[in-house]
Amino acid sequence: MLTFAALSDLHNIYGHLPQLKQKFPEALWLITGDITDNGFDVEYSKARAALAVLGFYLCVPGNHDYGRMGNFYNSAAADRFDDTLTEHWKGQKFKHNKPAIKLTDNGSEKVCIIGLNSNLKTILPFDFACGRIGLKQRLWLWWYLHKYRDYVKIIILHHHPFMHTNPFMWLQDSEKFMKLIASKVDVLLFGHRHRFESKERQAARYRIKHILASGSPKEKYPNNKFWLLRIEGKDVYIDPQSINGKM
Repeated sequence: MLTFAALSDLHNIYGHLPQLKQKFPEALWLITGDITDNGFDVEYSKARAALAVLGFYLCVPGNHDYGRMGNFYNSAAADRFDDTLTEHWKGQKFKHNKPAIKLTDNGSEKVCIIGLNSNLKTILPFDFACGRIGLKQRLWLWWYLHKYRDYVKIIILHHHPFMHTNPFMWLQDSEKFMKLIASKVDVLLFGHRHRFESKERQAARYRIKHILASGSPKEKYPNNKFWLLRIEGKDVYIDPQSINGKM
């Protein structure tokens, strides 16, 4: 059995991580962006030290990791993410707009984790909280979904795919993205909205076992929960502690 824990939108808040690691020492940690607030060098240094307590973790970038207040893109901040928080992606760089891949195989469970960069380089001063997967990443994603079709597949990204009514935060090519991954993925994980929820209606529509949005420690209970996933063979289920526990 493999265990994955999904966190998001830490925004420089790391005090709960040692307790989570102690409670779930076997978990592999998936963090769906906004680890920092502004992408500053000092923030990345703090984040790297704090996340080290988790052991194995995989991060994808959020809009706050790429620039001040999540609205102003900064190429140096994007470089810092790749230089600081991609150790366990083994040198794969998100600034190249190519999905990062991590294969985990313990003999009984074969899992492919696909990390996407959903950040949209800003065009207008305040549109950067929007996201886009982009054609290049979608083409690579199509190939990886085919290549690893025999694996349990988990996709992690930052932007919320179902915020169609919010022009300042939505994932602009979400329909193309969701049609691409429909019935080909077991778990889709994201954050951005700071709301802990299981998107069961969308999961049924796109024939994906679990579509899960993680909360944020910035918000008051009950929004600051995290997801705990157990994988046995091809079966993926949510541990009840995800629902009953909080950070």
